[in-house]
Amino acid sequence: MGNGFCPLVVVFLFVSFAGILPAQEGRFPPGVDIRDKLLAMGLLDVTKEPYSADPSGKRDSTKAIQAAVDDARDHGLVSFFPLGTYLISETLSCEQDNYKLDNPRLVDGRTANYWHKNHRVIMLGSTKDGKRPLLKLSKSARGFDDPSNPKIMVWIWARTWFGDGNGEQPNISFGHFFMGIDIDVRGHPGAIGLKHSGSQGCTLQDSTIYSEGAFAGLYNCPGQAAGTYNVEVIGGDYGFYADSRSRFPILVGCRFRDQVKAAIRYAEGGTQVPTLLLACLIENSSGKAIDFTTEPEY
Repeated sequence: MGNGFCPLVVVFLFVSFAGILPAQEGRFPPGVDIRDKLLAMGLLDVTKEPYSADPSGKRDSTKAIQAAVDDARDHGLVSFFPLGTYLISETLSCEQDNYKLDNPRLVDGRTANYWHKNHRVIMLGSTKDGKRPLLKLSKSARGFDDPSNPKIMVWIWARTWFGDGNGEQPNISFGHFFMGIDIDVRGHPGAIGLKHSGSQGCTLQDSTIYSEGAFAGLYNCPGQAAGTYNVEVIGGDYGFYADSRSRFPILVGCRFRDQVKAAIRYAEGGTQVPTLLLACLIENSSGKAIDFTTEPEY
């Protein structure tokens, strides 16, 4: 990360992603080349057919990446991003889906009408030549410019067991990875780079989020038998914005630089979310390092 800062880095070694993911009986998404060597290792290349995401940064890749992430999730594969810049113009909704139960269950004193599918969202970037792929919010993207109503660019989440099954339930968001991919939401005052309120087995790792002129780099991050490692947020009103749905976040070797209002912001009606920061660095923030004052959640 430069400037003599040496964070603790957690490294995961994957011999074969196909060996650890719940592949759907060996089937692959329609239209992919089953002879592809990366596919044989469990990696679904977002730049290849039928997705054809553009790594040159010239053509919008939102729909292509969304389709690849969905297909990888449903077929037990990893969404793999080769080096390059990918233009995004709408929220990438990377969701752990659910299904309706034939017989509702009683869970924690509540009636669960739905249950989660055992499908993981794993997004992995190439580290060739020591670089990382970049997801960049397009200048023409709509809805990301109102700081009173922030909008997320990459949202990793789980659909709830309860009610109509459409809300978010972070404490059942299991096993989702976001690794080795950078994010750029600069110049959009209502933009949030990434929201990942993950729990058991979730990881957010090895990413730089450029958020100068944006609302926040991170909105919640993994905790509760999960974690965030080696992430740097540059700029933004806030570096890490947390509410009560953040599952006891753990941040290791992270860096927050040049935030305007606060590097870390807790906004939950008087009750702060238990958070662990280990070997993290906050520097050059013109506002507060950590803001514990309260305001309504978004």
